[in-house]
Amino acid sequence: QLDNLQTLGSSLQERLCAAFPEIVYFQVNCVLENGMLMVEIEHPEDSIPAPELLLPVVEAALADLQADSPLPVNLYVKMPGVEHPYGLYSFTLPPLGKRSSVRTKVNPSQTAPTKILSEPFSANPWDEEPADSSSGEPGESSRTSEVSTSRHSNLKPLAIALGSIIGLGVFGVTVYGLTRPCVVGSCQAMTIAQQLHEQSNQEQTAGQSEADIVKAKEQLDAAIARLETIPTWSGSYSQAQSLKTTYQTQVNWLEFTRLGLNQASQATTKSQNQPLKASQWRETAQLWQRAIANLQQVPADSSAYPLAQAKLKQSRSNLATTQTQIVIAQKAENFLKQGEEKARVAKALQGIALSAPDWQKVKLQWQGAIEDLGKIETGTAAHTSAQKTLENAKKQLKVASDRQSQEQLSATNYNSARQLAQKAQDFQLADQWSKAVANWNQAINLVQQVPLGTFYYGKAQPLIPTYKEALNQAKTQLVLANQRRDRAQQTLQKLCSTKPPICQFKIVEDTIKVTLTPTYTQAVKQASLSAKKKGDYNTQAAIVDRVLALGETLNTISTNFRLRLELYGDNGKIIQVYNPGR
Repeated sequence: QLDNLQTLGSSLQERLCAAFPEIVYFQVNCVLENGMLMVEIEHPEDSIPAPELLLPVVEAALADLQADSPLPVNLYVKMPGVEHPYGLYSFTLPPLGKRSSVRTKVNPSQTAPTKILSEPFSANPWDEEPADSSSGEPGESSRTSEVSTSRHSNLKPLAIALGSIIGLGVFGVTVYGLTRPCVVGSCQAMTIAQQLHEQSNQEQTAGQSEADIVKAKEQLDAAIARLETIPTWSGSYSQAQSLKTTYQTQVNWLEFTRLGLNQASQATTKSQNQPLKASQWRETAQLWQRAIANLQQVPADSSAYPLAQAKLKQSRSNLATTQTQIVIAQKAENFLKQGEEKARVAKALQGIALSAPDWQKVKLQWQGAIEDLGKIETGTAAHTSAQKTLENAKKQLKVASDRQSQEQLSATNYNSARQLAQKAQDFQLADQWSKAVANWNQAINLVQQVPLGTFYYGKAQPLIPTYKEALNQAKTQLVLANQRRDRAQQTLQKLCSTKPPICQFKIVEDTIKVTLTPTYTQAVKQASLSAKKKGDYNTQAAIVDRVLALGETLNTISTNFRLRLELYGDNGKIIQVYNPGR
């Protein structure tokens, strides 16, 4: 009943909640003003009820109203926090028995009444009670009085229900529906959508690039948008939904095609900036793989299938090439890494190398670095990076080789000089002064040839004065030895120059070589045999004494003149050796 707007609002709210269970809440306000019933429905902004479903619910709620004169009704639909309603529906509810209303949708911003739009509704307008004339603000009393007066002046309680209200609702929906697309006559939205679909197919068939596919997809999206304008009550709705499903599937295929072409284009661009590192080749391969995966999704009945297949074949070929490049680049980077590591070790060893063996290790490291860097294939990113390291490695190898040679020479000269010095000392002990002098001279010559800056240079320098002093002493002793040799020669000349001669001699360096003459040897043998035959033991003893005396004389000469003496028989075989001091 119109005399209880709170009950009307509660009834309408319950009906709305039952009709739209997915919407969290509805807030309904009803106001009767100046003979017009105004209904405001507020709902959450994330859930908008369809008008074709909302209006019948409202009309059903008004079916119980009883009025004896036409009742104008304005329905406002809004969201919380928004000043103006987004939907305004106006219709007139005739008296009972003459129910036939026409519902129209108008622009809320143009026709919203001041009472509804300028002043917010009370949260629960049906809770308001008429104000006592003796209390409260004048404005409140005036407004309440106005509403109350309007109620009694325009409506009287009616006992008869509005039996035709359902027919009124159906008629209102029908009039509203006639204003929607594709309800009466031809469906232009359907025609335009089909034309756009045809244009999209032509674009796909002739397309050669991602831009062409994007254009074809945009045409299909536009076709789908056209189909979505066709309402559910249109005779073309079923066909529109079928086409929409087909077009959406084709849009998905075009998206696979577009993605595949885009990724193939990215891979092509990336692979053009050669040389690439192995990681960059892997990124390129991933792009080709993604392109292939997307292009494979395009079915044979798609208009984009020929283009997708051509790009798919090209992408697979490029992927194979890219995978080969990954292997080449990775191998090159491995050689680069090994070469740089060996160069780093070589540089570290070079900083602490001293001796020839140390520099030999440095040399081997540089050689290894050069060998690894030289294996890097031309045209790779690693090859470009390796050139500076390779050039430096070759320079350092020459430095290491030269230094190793110098250190080797230094070690050889130093060690040889030490060995010669030791031999010189041994010859000195044997009174072989000529050999001692010769060895000291060689030792000094070698120790002076130890290269400056080498490991043994510092060790060699103190030896030079020591060796020179030893040489001078050896030379002095050599002079004395020569004098003794001269005297030994004079003594041997006397010993050997008898008639017949006993021996022959020669002095070779510091050795006297005495050879008994055949005449002397034969004479001693014959005398010894003759005495033996005669049994002349005295003669035999005398012969032995003379031979022994010759030996003693030779030993004395060796000792006195400090010369080695070797006694040979007439057959050239050595008989006795006499060493000085023994």
